[in-house]
Amino acid sequence: MGAGALVDQSNSLVLGNGVNVGIGTTSPQYKLHVVGQDVRVESTQGSFPRFSLNYASAPTDTGKWQNYAAENRLIFSALNGAENAENIWLRVNRLAGTNIVTNVEFPTSFVRINQLAGGGSNSICRDSTNQLALCSSSIRYKTNIADWRGGLSLINRLRPVTFDWKESRAHDLGLVAEEVAEAEPLLVTRNQKGEIEGVKYDRLNVVLINAVKEQQEQIRSQEAQIKSQADALAALQTRLASLERVMRQPRRHRRTKSVGKGR
Repeated sequence: MGAGALVDQSNSLVLGNGVNVGIGTTSPQYKLHVVGQDVRVESTQGSFPRFSLNYASAPTDTGKWQNYAAENRLIFSALNGAENAENIWLRVNRLAGTNIVTNVEFPTSFVRINQLAGGGSNSICRDSTNQLALCSSSIRYKTNIADWRGGLSLINRLRPVTFDWKESRAHDLGLVAEEVAEAEPLLVTRNQKGEIEGVKYDRLNVVLINAVKEQQEQIRSQEAQIKSQADALAALQTRLASLERVMRQPRRHRRTKSVGKGR
């Protein structure tokens, strides 16, 4: 269709280079100009419906993006040079029966977010299945509850250090996770391989609670000891004052009193 439009295969529709196609508009301004509420691509075959954006002259692995839906997932991916594999992809899952996103996955070992929203006041934690969640402490989620006694002795085994991060070279301070694990394994996190990964710095507050309690008990014991010593000192001072009064009396008076006592 259009001047100079030729097809090289059957069952094909070709438009000339200068043609704009409009759907829902009588004056299309772009190669494909759609005006309306809904655009739907539905696959009648077994493969996933895909929408791709390719920049032919771009270097390998750049300018070739696609997204497609499959099994309650919406996937955004970057293709390799041959367009037969995905080097980078982001998969968003939807939990069946709900309208919430359950997880975001990357094929690499890390996720990098270059910019966050404004300040907030709530913490985010990671559960045992590596899913992000609110930091909960309700008894509803706990079992096998028991007292934990770590305190000053554990604090004395921890070694604060300064160091430089290898990636950013930023100077920082903290603890060495492997050293912390030797002192208390409950204070470290591990990766999927079981390797020591980080320190649960927020749990150190629990250690400090016990340490403060121990110090308060020591203070109370010392206060009781000081009071006992003060009482003993006061008694000695009273006896000393009495003896000094006796010693200041004339010797005859002291003898008379002694003789009088003898009668």
